[in-house]
Amino acid sequence: DLRFVKEAAPHPNPLPAGGEREPYTLSSPQGEIERKTPFMTLANVALRAAIHDALLADSALASVLGGARVYDEPPRDAEFPYVTLGEARLIDASSDGGQAQEHQLTLHAWSRKGGHREAHVIAGVLLQALDDAPLEPDGHRLVNLRFSIADIRRESDGRTYHALVRFRAVTEPMI
Repeated sequence: DLRFVKEAAPHPNPLPAGGEREPYTLSSPQGEIERKTPFMTLANVALRAAIHDALLADSALASVLGGARVYDEPPRDAEFPYVTLGEARLIDASSDGGQAQEHQLTLHAWSRKGGHREAHVIAGVLLQALDDAPLEPDGHRLVNLRFSIADIRRESDGRTYHALVRFRAVTEPMI
């Protein structure tokens, strides 16, 4: 689920047959902001892709998971343990100094090894992989990426352990 905190004005130009979108305008407390980039290269999309790539490339995470088991949407028969990219919240953090977006991101780790230990270990590896990581989201500058909070719990089936690991990031468009 991606929830935009600010309401975006409808795009005045529908996506043309060639697939490229004209610049569009968003409303913010500071007024209207004209974006110079196509819609699909928004910071949230670029940051999510950079996080996914970084997690797939992280050898410590691959070791704990038993392979590259990081999914946006897990396959129906996904082998435990694995990590999924979860909820995201995007907040306009622009100021007089320029445009910026705050991101609140959740990663989910799923384990069935018995007990909380594996879920805690995966949460710790996610924290090490991403906290203050020098990611390069396409078309944006990552100002910071910081760990916020982790919750580890047993799911109602009694055998699945679920770690929710939350991060906060700030991005700025590259001009």
